[in-house]
Amino acid sequence: MLLTGGGAQNPDWVQMICDLIGQPVEVPEGSQFGARGAALLAATADGAFETINVASNAVTGRGRTYAPDPQGTAALEPAFARYIAARDRLLG
Repeated sequence: MLLTGGGAQNPDWVQMICDLIGQPVEVPEGSQFGARGAALLAATADGAFETINVASNAVTGRGRTYAPDPQGTAALEPAFARYIAARDRLLG
């Protein structure tokens, strides 16, 4: 998973998301990813890149990768189960 935005600047928040999904999470270097995406779409439409994937890969900078912590995952499971149950009650 690739995470950007304000929450991605908080290592504790990113680690919690990582633990919750049980998968590595990468926070790329840089900022203004929405504007960057719009510029890459425009450049692709103008022919500077063959595809948006090629454009994205051309500017992707490695950032920090978080690995899930089994203890964190175990600690979050009860709260996540309560969230899912509450969500399901609201939906259904």
